[in-house]
Amino acid sequence: MVLTTESLGLIFLLVSAAALGMSLVHDVGKLSAAKTRSGLLQRQTDKKKVLVNEWRGRIDGLNRDLRAQQARFTEFNGKKQKLQTDMRELDQKKVEFVHEMGELGEGAAIYWSRLRPSEAFKTVPRQDVVFSRQIWDYRNVAHISAFGPDRALVSLAGVFGVAGGVRASELVPLALAPQDDEDEQAAENAEGAAA
Repeated sequence: MVLTTESLGLIFLLVSAAALGMSLVHDVGKLSAAKTRSGLLQRQTDKKKVLVNEWRGRIDGLNRDLRAQQARFTEFNGKKQKLQTDMRELDQKKVEFVHEMGELGEGAAIYWSRLRPSEAFKTVPRQDVVFSRQIWDYRNVAHISAFGPDRALVSLAGVFGVAGGVRASELVPLALAPQDDEDEQAAENAEGAAA
């Protein structure tokens, strides 16, 4: 068999067309696989975006809950501090030091006076302070047994003088003594209004 240039050209053309077709099929296959992979990756990315959005929503919800818990904690901590302060004040109000002094005898009356540190109390030398400075943080009262208010006043001034940094309220008979700070404040206000 003799091959001519035309038949050789035709064979070459057929082989080239087949190679081109095979190359085209191969490229289309690669392109199709790449497109399939791209679609798969896009679906995975979309799923991950949905998960990220869900987690962001959860994190935002947890942050809101955390802020609400912190606000409640701050509120309860403030209430706790106030209650502790109120309890300390109540303890100080409940404790009352009663200083008894005076003359004992038939016919002696008992007088009452509230004792408070004066403005100069902090500057009074330690040896001049009657008792300990700590007791003056609490309520202090004096019960003076005497045969008259003048003698009771002398007895009170002899023990709790100005030099000790303690001032006494006006003397009243024990039966008329105020029961707590509110009663005492009302009595002081009435005295101030009368004066």
